[in-house]
Amino acid sequence: MSTLTELFCDHTGDWVGTNGLRMLPSEAFQQTTTSWSIRVVAGHSLLLNYHWGDNDGILFIGPNDDGLTATWTDSFHQQPQWMNLTGGIVDSGLNLSAHYSEGFQWQMFIAATDPGRLAVTMRNVAPGERPYDAVDVTLSRP
Repeated sequence: MSTLTELFCDHTGDWVGTNGLRMLPSEAFQQTTTSWSIRVVAGHSLLLNYHWGDNDGILFIGPNDDGLTATWTDSFHQQPQWMNLTGGIVDSGLNLSAHYSEGFQWQMFIAATDPGRLAVTMRNVAPGERPYDAVDVTLSRP
């Protein structure tokens, strides 16, 4: 068992909730239902599998010497390429990020503060702009 899997030991299994998405910070979030599952893989890594609307994706997270490495693919955001993120454990959750395109950054925050609740926030950071929440997911047990 790793620190990663210890943090998420009460969060494995199935989740349901809402997925808010917006393309620009001036737009309102468009809400859809979502379902997620979290599984421990090989005793030290996590596999997050999710569906929202007509889309789906996976996020595979594991420990490395400097913190965490994650690989992400999604039928809406990252297709057909996979995005490789790095980060670490902060407070009661995960902080992951990756650079893409020219000067852009994608950030993911996964909060595991309560065994009955899970929150995922994804932020887009455009060059010279303030970060904004592009995805806001709130989950609870079915």
